[in-house]
Amino acid sequence: MKNGLNSVAADLRQAAARRFKTFAAKQNLSNLKNKTRLAARSCAPIFAALLLNLIVHEAAHAQSGGPIFSGNANNLANIIREGLKLFAILLFCGGALGVGAAIWNKMWGKEWGNYAIGGGAAFAFGTIVAVIYSIAQGQNVAVDTNF
Repeated sequence: MKNGLNSVAADLRQAAARRFKTFAAKQNLSNLKNKTRLAARSCAPIFAALLLNLIVHEAAHAQSGGPIFSGNANNLANIIREGLKLFAILLFCGGALGVGAAIWNKMWGKEWGNYAIGGGAAFAFGTIVAVIYSIAQGQNVAVDTNF
């Protein structure tokens, strides 16, 4: 009977220790949540003031003729042309990455078809955007059909 009481007492002690650990973990997590909420509440007025200042400043700057909509059509056209050029460059880079990923995956026996199709499509669409950029620059687009 003595061993039975010791084992029951040991089991109760272990169960109490487990419950205490669980309670302590929940308590720490709860304290962390409370501290985070307190920090967010205390910083909210500062963030609100910064956001309001940013919005008011940008609205005032837009009213005084900002760099984009200043009445000069060349500024907007230049921004659109440079955006097209950047987009074409990004598409070419994405196409190279897609084809590279397809080759890598083919070497390792993984799925590679979608990467190859996506890389080829990025190259094709990048070429179309580059042609549009050239036309927007007023340049002739030479298509060489003599192979």
